[in-house]
Amino acid sequence: MLVLSTPEAEKRLRELMQEHKIIKQYMTIVRGSPQPTEGEINIPIVERNVRGTYKMMLSPAYNDLTKLVMPKAKRDHVNSSRAITKYRVIDSNYGVSLVECQPVTGVKHQIRTHLAHALGTPILGDHKYSHYAKLAPQKLQFATLKKLGVRQAKVRTVPMCLHSYSIAIPNFLHHQQNLFIRARLSHHLRYFIQCFRLRMIK
Repeated sequence: MLVLSTPEAEKRLRELMQEHKIIKQYMTIVRGSPQPTEGEINIPIVERNVRGTYKMMLSPAYNDLTKLVMPKAKRDHVNSSRAITKYRVIDSNYGVSLVECQPVTGVKHQIRTHLAHALGTPILGDHKYSHYAKLAPQKLQFATLKKLGVRQAKVRTVPMCLHSYSIAIPNFLHHQQNLFIRARLSHHLRYFIQCFRLRMIK
């Protein structure tokens, strides 16, 4: 969250956001290992009702991550939002991967949707997006459960491992200086990185 002190600053920030000039970077731990290990996901996203709960989905929708599902594709495409996410895998171990993400666009739940449904590697602890057409607790590998020290029946207690850790704002206000802001990793994310013995630098 960014808090600005003047209307002028807020206006300038909105302009930079609309022009996609602000660089935001996220750190996350995902289930599995994204393939390829680095790339750009460019798939529109649309909000749909799944068994009484609204969630973001790819548009057109994907089935088994390979086949296009066409029944609602035309209707969804009209209301869908352009969504682009850059990502790279930093390290993998014990059935999970540490991934750095850079959303080029700012669609609701964009990173969660792209990682889960475009790559098939949902964010650890993200039960809402772990399954495409249903809402159910996330399924984890035995090696992952063992390192976490939890049973599959208790996996819902695992917190979501997604953290906005840096933002770069170019040419901001009067001095046209670049502004860099970085936030420390959350306590539980640092703990999981150590628990899975993941390296922070690729």
